[in-house]
Amino acid sequence: MEKEKPVVVNEINKNLSNPKRVIQTELVKMLMKGTNMEKTIAGPIKNVKGFKRELLMKYLNFFYEPSKCVLSIAGHVSKPNHIINLIEQYFTNNKRYLCDNNTITNYKRQKYNNLLNITIKNSKYEIKYLKKTLDTSYVTVGFIGYKLNTRNSIILDLISIILCGYMSSRLYKRLRNELSIIYNISNNIENLEDCGYYYMMCGTQNVKLCIEEILKQLNILKEVLVNDKELKRAKEYINGSNQMNKNDSSSLAAHYGYNIMYYDKIITIEELLKQTNSVTSDEIKKLANEIFVPNNLKICYMGSKKHNIKNLLK
Repeated sequence: MEKEKPVVVNEINKNLSNPKRVIQTELVKMLMKGTNMEKTIAGPIKNVKGFKRELLMKYLNFFYEPSKCVLSIAGHVSKPNHIINLIEQYFTNNKRYLCDNNTITNYKRQKYNNLLNITIKNSKYEIKYLKKTLDTSYVTVGFIGYKLNTRNSIILDLISIILCGYMSSRLYKRLRNELSIIYNISNNIENLEDCGYYYMMCGTQNVKLCIEEILKQLNILKEVLVNDKELKRAKEYINGSNQMNKNDSSSLAAHYGYNIMYYDKIITIEELLKQTNSVTSDEIKKLANEIFVPNNLKICYMGSKKHNIKNLLK
């Protein structure tokens, strides 16, 4: 353990020196405020340095056992009985690690099924500035979203493609091609068992104008229906990705594993394709009005200069 601790500490320091990773982490903290998910996965360095073997063994004994394991296999299996025999041989042996106190008590997975409604009702927009001298400033704009494999999560997938999923998407065209104020823009959707979040991130030379234009494009989604051609293109993009996953054993195994772990059933790629293709422009507009609201807005940016962002929210 003592030999591995510096490895983990180095990884944490490496992330802390990466502006993109830092601003991403800070935005997730803002979005997940008041939940266990606002904590970073690696945790603070002092915790890593203070870990004892006893604690690690207790953790392994409690969480890493067959009854808490999902084993997902996808692809061509020529001898299924052989696979089953291997599983029974290696995954029924409940190995226990020796330690003085073998249990973790009073642990219960906390869920946040109503996080979006709670945030919109009781919270307000939040803006955070991180001062750092950089050639390129970084901007993130995020919102609480939806849990995995729901109708709303599928609609939000389409919105993410329309906004910045490909080179001719709305934000890419506006911010790079027309205004020339960004080098790139990306977005990310995290769908969990009980909740989720969505954010956009870009590097820019003009922080204020960049945020202003992002908010304008979100408002357009709230006010104007997406035309049939643009919606069709977004669906084709997602369908193409899903078709590729359908033919990739690794992606299928992950997909099936998540489904069993979260819902105790399989939601097939075909079902997801069917749901995606049935989404309408009215649904996109309705969902945009539900989540792209001031109380659900979190902005985090990093650069050498602080800007007056509040007046953009009026």
